[in-house]
Amino acid sequence: MDTLTLSGRREVSKQFNGLFVRLSNKNYARRLGISERTARGLRAGGRAPHKETAKRMVDCINQVVDISTKDEAELARYVEDVRRANEAKQLQISIEIMVEDGICTHIPAWFARAQKAFDGGNFEVAEAIMQDRLAAEDIASVDPVLRPYALNRLGLILQYRGRVGEAVDAYKAALETGLLAHRPVVHLAWFRTNMAGAYIRMHDPDKALEECERALESCPAHLPAFHLALCSSDALRDPCRLAFWAGRMIQEIRSERSNIHEDWLQKFLNRAAKDPDLAWARRQPNWEDLIQEVNMRLATAVGS
Repeated sequence: MDTLTLSGRREVSKQFNGLFVRLSNKNYARRLGISERTARGLRAGGRAPHKETAKRMVDCINQVVDISTKDEAELARYVEDVRRANEAKQLQISIEIMVEDGICTHIPAWFARAQKAFDGGNFEVAEAIMQDRLAAEDIASVDPVLRPYALNRLGLILQYRGRVGEAVDAYKAALETGLLAHRPVVHLAWFRTNMAGAYIRMHDPDKALEECERALESCPAHLPAFHLALCSSDALRDPCRLAFWAGRMIQEIRSERSNIHEDWLQKFLNRAAKDPDLAWARRQPNWEDLIQEVNMRLATAVGS
């Protein structure tokens, strides 16, 4: 089947719609990894699917044709083999993305699909998956351990789509459910720093600083909180606050009890050198002192 030309993709869509006419819009969207809004447009027949969507349609069509040629016993074995293969693939994706962070031992396929869409920049699809699972009538079925991470991911998706106020609400819900689920303090600190970043985008650096402060109360070496506090000071154009946060970060770097990871420090250097939210800060007198301190800590780490 032709998925390269516009007319070919329209024909593929027509065949797919004929075979899967009984699907609800929600299940239609899930099967193709698209939003329900896009699904409704495709079913109305007024638009051609994108190339990747058309390829998924072809896969589904071929699967139905292949299944229809098998006898009943062989069909049962075939369906079971497909199910097991898909579950194995989904678990592999989940492990690569999630388990390293110590979130869960098993991540459901829908979360992995949303994460993959997010990483690929397909924020519309990622949001459709997350909103579907986190809707009021469905959220109770989501594992309480996973729920705060799903809400946090939804917040990031909404923020990338420019809906920053909604993102803040999602981060707040992530914090509430994370506390109830007794999630690690460093994970809760990430939720807070994500919220701080959203507040900066909303031109409310004072609230951003509050979240940075609260993140550091429970996780003193959480470098992203320092980074966003410096960004907030930049937004306020307040040399006193910038000096305070630069000094506090230097104090943490020098502390013998500090467990700031060296890779975090290197990432800070890389980002701070070009972060537009720190353009004013880079011109201030105490900025070089901070950068020098970070470089010294990194040099010590390499030499040890």
